[in-house]
Amino acid sequence: MTRHAVATPVAGTLRAVSLLSVLLGLSAAGALAQEPSLRLDEKEYFAKRGLDVLVFTNQYNGMFFDEKTAGIEMIHHGVRSATGGAVRLNPTPEQWDQIPKLVDRKVDAAGNSIEATLRYEAFDFESRVVVAPEGDGFRIAVFVDRPVPAALEGRAGLNLELRPSLYWEHTYLVDGQPRIFPRYPAGPTASLPAEKRIEQFEGHFTFDLHGHPDYVEALPVATGETLLLAPEDPERHVLIRSLSGELQLLDGRNLAQNGWFVVRSLLATKTTGKVAEWYVEPHTIPGWTREPVIGFSQVGYHPTQRSAPSSSWTLTTRRWRRRRWSSSGPTAGRFPGSRRPSCRGAATSATSTPSRTSPPSATAAFTSSGTATRGPGPFRSRPTSTSGCGTRPSTSSSRSRWTTCS
Repeated sequence: MTRHAVATPVAGTLRAVSLLSVLLGLSAAGALAQEPSLRLDEKEYFAKRGLDVLVFTNQYNGMFFDEKTAGIEMIHHGVRSATGGAVRLNPTPEQWDQIPKLVDRKVDAAGNSIEATLRYEAFDFESRVVVAPEGDGFRIAVFVDRPVPAALEGRAGLNLELRPSLYWEHTYLVDGQPRIFPRYPAGPTASLPAEKRIEQFEGHFTFDLHGHPDYVEALPVATGETLLLAPEDPERHVLIRSLSGELQLLDGRNLAQNGWFVVRSLLATKTTGKVAEWYVEPHTIPGWTREPVIGFSQVGYHPTQRSAPSSSWTLTTRRWRRRRWSSSGPTAGRFPGSRRPSCRGAATSATSTPSRTSPPSATAAFTSSGTATRGPGPFRSRPTSTSGCGTRPSTSSSRSRWTTCS
């Protein structure tokens, strides 16, 4: 096995970062009061102000096998910051790496927990992942009824992926030792014999050997029992503590351009019952409220439509919810939602000024009464010109004239 090392950070920088990170970490973790504990809501995920934890609300779809919208996910202060929490067979899963099949998902409202049963058919290997709130965070535990297969010893592990753009150039502490998340891929790798690689989907092979007999696998950037993420940033500060075994931090970008940072613990072998357990505590800002977001239409506007806000603000859920549109003025006619209008021989008609802050839904169809209804497809509107339908006017004005085609 060949190891490929990388340069270590400058010692002086680390000493300065160490003091700053510890001070800010203590402030973020202790001085600020936390919101009440996570509770299961009607959507069957855990929620409190500033944090949502999804447990296989979405599952792997088998298209690319490394999509970032499945497993255990964290939406932290309105941003999906972590995902892919599951039992995986690779340190940093890539496209076409094997994914677990969701066999069963049990939501225990009385016990305030969610259990997901995962299975790898190729290895006849099943595990149960149980997530339950505790204190200001939550626990993740992995259980097996039969020992981890011999072929997966040292391979099967509990993974959680962190979105790189939210953490690069932030600090992190592993058992109190400070480091910095790099903006660009960095970290040790190893060349391993090809026969050690777990077979990918339908024989695909994401690593091009280029004539070499080995393949490359990411090695841990750091290891320890406690990982403190971004102590200087209250919106991204997270504590992860392993209650069984060692935590590994890896940089998946070393192998894949869409790779993320990965936190991982190997499953205990030759035993049954609980084989891995973490405590995860994302910091939440007291009284946090998400900033409003207003969208704009990409499909056009009705010629006589009066602009009106398309979204409403709900403080309890801190999310924008789309409202049905209505227009106070009469419309020129009905626009079908399932057919693209023809521009042949169309003449210019009444015009209106588009608004960037008041879009209709992308699948809205306006009726003759001026009320927006949901349709099977979007209506089209085109800018007008003297040369015909479908082109912008040749003036330098930013106020485009719009028409529709019949």
